[in-house]
Amino acid sequence: MSCSSHCFWVVLNEATSIGKPIRTSGPPLRTFDDSYKLGGIIKIASRDATKISPANIHKNTMRTSKEMQREKRLHLDEKISLSLPTNELLEDLASNCTKDPSPDNSFQYAFALSKSRNVGELRYSISMLESLIKNGYAHQVDCIYGTAMAHYLLGEYDRSRSACEAILRNRPENDAAAELHTASIAARDEEDEKKAKAIAVGGTVAVAAIGIAAVLLGGGGRKH
Repeated sequence: MSCSSHCFWVVLNEATSIGKPIRTSGPPLRTFDDSYKLGGIIKIASRDATKISPANIHKNTMRTSKEMQREKRLHLDEKISLSLPTNELLEDLASNCTKDPSPDNSFQYAFALSKSRNVGELRYSISMLESLIKNGYAHQVDCIYGTAMAHYLLGEYDRSRSACEAILRNRPENDAAAELHTASIAARDEEDEKKAKAIAVGGTVAVAAIGIAAVLLGGGGRKH
């Protein structure tokens, strides 16, 4: 049974974002961005813009933009938490790969692993998906999105962002990649802010320690 006459369609369940592949006749396999539409058009309205200086407009816009990015990230994280693949599903997909290591079966298994919470499984997912890409697997967008998701869950936000940008350059209408791209930016910004705060606190503590040491040394000198 050739793939030209029969192919896998990825059926995504709203609660899990992972479905079981089924055989069907018809057009080629729909890519992830065709079957998984997220979000919508977001309109930003500025209030009393004429009363605000250009500097404040820029500042308020940046703050609003960051808030929106963080809200989108929280929304995506909620959906990801519901898409955690079960051990039963992973075992079934792994068994299918062992029996028939076809590109389609490999993709199904790798894509499910891309939403795991296990570091080893996420790394294996990236390896499998990148191999499929290099070998010319037909559904490149799906594979790239899977690697982006795995990198995101590993906390590798720059890599996730880059993978999403690779999709959006050719598929700017891909809502799933756009949402993950925004979440990756928000996550990286939050990480940078935490590091900056940690450095600031560390500097304050160091200055305070130097001040206390100076006082103690000075007091010791007067006693002599």
